[in-house]
Amino acid sequence: MIAHRLRPIGWVAGVATATLGFYLVSLQVATERAALERVERRIAVARRDIRRLETEFAARASLRQLEQYNGEVLALAAPRAQQYLTSDVQLVAFDPRSLDGALPPPGQVALARAESAAPAPAPADAAPARPSFKPAIVEDAARDDAPVVPAARRVAPLQAVAYAAPARGAAGRATPARIPTVEKVAMLDDSTLGELARRAAKEAKAKR
Repeated sequence: MIAHRLRPIGWVAGVATATLGFYLVSLQVATERAALERVERRIAVARRDIRRLETEFAARASLRQLEQYNGEVLALAAPRAQQYLTSDVQLVAFDPRSLDGALPPPGQVALARAESAAPAPAPADAAPARPSFKPAIVEDAARDDAPVVPAARRVAPLQAVAYAAPARGAAGRATPARIPTVEKVAMLDDSTLGELARRAAKEAKAKR
């Protein structure tokens, strides 16, 4: 009775053991296969290196191939008697250009001159620019809310009056123009200055 009840447990344990064994075997096979692939790649790289070395050895063993390499890439030549110097004086006085074909000819340097562009002449029929006049805004100093300034410290501003620029004739020559002048115009008259003085005196008395 007990053996009959433990039989399913035994089957489950056996199946689990077999499954685990199969998994370990497959894992080992995958590991060996990866190692074999790595070895095959190394073998392929080694064969490629061997082929390259064999080609290089064959090229170096051929004098004709070496001469072709020298003419196209290396450009080597046997030393000549003119290249041997016997003393330091000859070494100091050595000129590489004395060897025929030893050095390429010196390159030529082309000099470029930059010319400044002349300013374009103004057209004769161009209309002269007209000066714009802006009216000056002067605040009324006699307002009640304006601050009182002593008359001795207030300086009357100057208003500059400019004249229009001289007009050019049809032939493009400038006509004689008047010299711009500046006219001094007082913006405060005597009555305004007197009013300011009286207000300043009243304010001084109030402060006392």
